[in-house]
Amino acid sequence: DLVMNGAGNSNIIIDAPFKMAGNGTFTVNKSNPASTVSFSTNLLSNDIILSTAALNGSYNVTSGTVQFPDNDAATIGYGALTIGAAGTLSAPNNILTIPTDITTIGTFIPNTGTVLLNGTAAQVISINGALTPGTLNFYNLTLNNTSANGNINLENLDIINVANNFSVTDGRINVPGGGNTATLQVGGNLTT
Repeated sequence: DLVMNGAGNSNIIIDAPFKMAGNGTFTVNKSNPASTVSFSTNLLSNDIILSTAALNGSYNVTSGTVQFPDNDAATIGYGALTIGAAGTLSAPNNILTIPTDITTIGTFIPNTGTVLLNGTAAQVISINGALTPGTLNFYNLTLNNTSANGNINLENLDIINVANNFSVTDGRINVPGGGNTATLQVGGNLTT
C-alpha cells in the first residue's frame, strides 16, 4: 500500500506505468485538505497510468486534491476509485480513463476533458451513498463498457450531468431495482 500524507503539496512524476502488485491501495490523505498531489510525466505519450496488475485494490482520495497540472492523459485502474468527503479529484483537460467503480462523497472537477468509462465488468457510480441522491458532473463522457451486459449502474435518484458531449461506444446506463430512476443530462451532442 502507498499513502501520500502530510500537510504540504506533493509532486509525483510518473515516467513508466505505476502498477502495484496484488490488492494494492493508493491513498491520498493529506492532513491539510487544501494540499495537492500533482501527477505529471515526461513520457512522449503523455499518459499517466496508475493501477494494479489485475484491477483490484483501491485508489482513494480521502483528503486533499489530486490534479494533473500538465493535462496529461491519465488512467486510474484500481478495483475502485473513491473520493472521500474532504477529497477532490481534478481531472486533466485530456482523457481520464476509469475502468472501475466510482464512489464519491467528495468533489470531482471535470475541467474540459473527457472521462472514459471502459470497464470489462459492470461498473457502479455511487454519489453520496445509496440513500442520498447526488450529482456528478462531467465535461465529456464516453461509455465503452465491454462486459457481457455493458452496464454502468447508477443509484436511485442520482444525476449524471454532462456539460458537453456524451458518447456510447459500447454498453448502457442502468438503474438497478424496480421503480428506481436516475437522470442523465447532456448539454451537447449524444452519440451512440
